[in-house]
Amino acid sequence: MFSWLRKSRLHTVKAFIAALNERDLDKIEAFLAADFRFIDTSNKELRGARACMGMFHRLLELAPDFRVEVEAIVERGDDILISGSSRTIIPEMQGATQWRARLPSGNLTARR
Repeated sequence: MFSWLRKSRLHTVKAFIAALNERDLDKIEAFLAADFRFIDTSNKELRGARACMGMFHRLLELAPDFRVEVEAIVERGDDILISGSSRTIIPEMQGATQWRARLPSGNLTARR
């Protein structure tokens, strides 16, 4: 009911990326569901918003210029598929990549 009042999943993911690019840790945390999972490219997984926030804090300490540049974004069911790149002066942390964000309840539950 009143679905036009809810923010779209695409809007939520774009706002999350904006918060990450702005280095706004409070906003980042507000987007995460309590059971948020982060799975990296080697299939290592962090579980829980608290553990993942620790990772975001560390990321922004190590790479204060880190930013995500989105080239394409598509909604598929509960998933948002994002392709783009990570940008930073740290060579190991930059390059083209793809992410999948999952938002079954409106908050991010998984990001890869």
